[in-house]
Amino acid sequence: MTFEVRDFVNIMLDTAEDLAIFECGKPDNETLTRLEQLGVTLRGQLAPVVGADLAGQMVDVFCCSVMGEKHEREALAALGIL
Repeated sequence: MTFEVRDFVNIMLDTAEDLAIFECGKPDNETLTRLEQLGVTLRGQLAPVVGADLAGQMVDVFCCSVMGEKHEREALAALGIL
C-alpha cells in the first residue's frame, strides 16, 4: 500500500469518527439521510479516480463505519462510560 493510499484511508477513518461524534444522539433516520447525500457526492468524486465499483464499496464502508461508531458511542454514553 502506498503512502498516499494509506493516508487517504486514515483520513476516511478519522472523518468517520468525527462524523459519528457529531451525529451522536440524533435519530438514525436523519443520520442515514445525511450519509446518503454525502455518499452521492463522494461516489461522484471518487469514481473518476478509482472506478465506480470501488468508489461505491468505499462509500458503503465509510457510511457503515460512521453508523457503527455512532451506535458504539451512544451505547457507551448510555452506560455512563463516555
